[in-house]
Amino acid sequence: LYQDNADGESVLQQLYLRLGGSALVFFPENLEAMLVRSIPFIIAGLAVALGFKAGLFNIGAEGQLYAGAILSVWVGFSPIFSDLPIFIPLPLMLIVGIFGGFLWGAIPGVLKAYTGAHEVIVTIMLNYIAIRLVDWLIKSTNPVILLDTTASTPRTPFIDMEARLPRFTEFSPWVMILAGVVVAGLIAWSQRDVIAKNMRALLRPVILGVVVALVGLFLQFINVRGSLHIGLVIMVLAVWLTNWFLQRTTLGFEMRTVGANSDAARYAGMSVPRNIILALALAGALGGLAGTIEVSGVQYNMQPAFFSGVGFDAIAVALLARSNPRNMPIAGFLWGALLSGAGLMQVRADISIDLVKIIQALIIMFIAADA
Repeated sequence: LYQDNADGESVLQQLYLRLGGSALVFFPENLEAMLVRSIPFIIAGLAVALGFKAGLFNIGAEGQLYAGAILSVWVGFSPIFSDLPIFIPLPLMLIVGIFGGFLWGAIPGVLKAYTGAHEVIVTIMLNYIAIRLVDWLIKSTNPVILLDTTASTPRTPFIDMEARLPRFTEFSPWVMILAGVVVAGLIAWSQRDVIAKNMRALLRPVILGVVVALVGLFLQFINVRGSLHIGLVIMVLAVWLTNWFLQRTTLGFEMRTVGANSDAARYAGMSVPRNIILALALAGALGGLAGTIEVSGVQYNMQPAFFSGVGFDAIAVALLARSNPRNMPIAGFLWGALLSGAGLMQVRADISIDLVKIIQALIIMFIAADA
């Protein structure tokens, strides 16, 4: 079933597959909404999981989201950066957002490392400080700091077009095919010694390249509303980098060792205070990235109470993923599906939206039951 959108283009709204006397119905728009909704949960879940790996309970993802987002949105609309070349504002906005979250995460890390202050208490307090600070920065009228005085509700001005994350619909299908070729080439180059000895090893890079191209084309196909942005790609890179850092680097090994047994790590010559600070600071950086992606890819401005519990839901996502970065997309997609499908469930099936919260609570209870 096709329908014309606001631009007059005919887009796929529903897809039916007849199965005897029944039918399987696919709504591309709902899948698109689920993917967009899942992105911040997955990245913020990584922030919580990184703390878990170091033996720390990072409750501060909510505040880190706010800290990164408010700095990035200021960069996005500030006239100071309006004269920069067209390719600078977006990377600058992402870097500043990551840096803001990094600093906000480093504060409890320093306090934990050098004063023994419990990270749970400190991060909870910092959440409220960040939320109320953002509330004041946006709502303040004397002086006006970040408030858009022309808006009917308290919010910041919209960020510039150059600072917004591109949509998948803005790319040609050939770009997706080229991305597959590039991925296949990079993997083949990294395994060139193995391929030189056995040409069959070339099959894996080729298959991965084809998968990347097909996934890109599929994402364009389901992008009915035009809301799916390349934050999804950034999310995949964040998952891969987090897993690579924890499993393949010396700092990641030290962090996991400190989380497993800080006394043994100290005896082995590892700096426990440094790893505590680094773990919470990097967790904050991931939280700041999640907030920045929401600002630059979804809303284009920031309002008080913008994230409404995303950082707290990230704790559940991290628990569901067992603090494993590779499991985080699955857990995040489940959370995004539950939240984005709740409204349709209530309208179509006449089932209360509160059922989603019950399912979420049961999931957490069963995941944590063994502990």
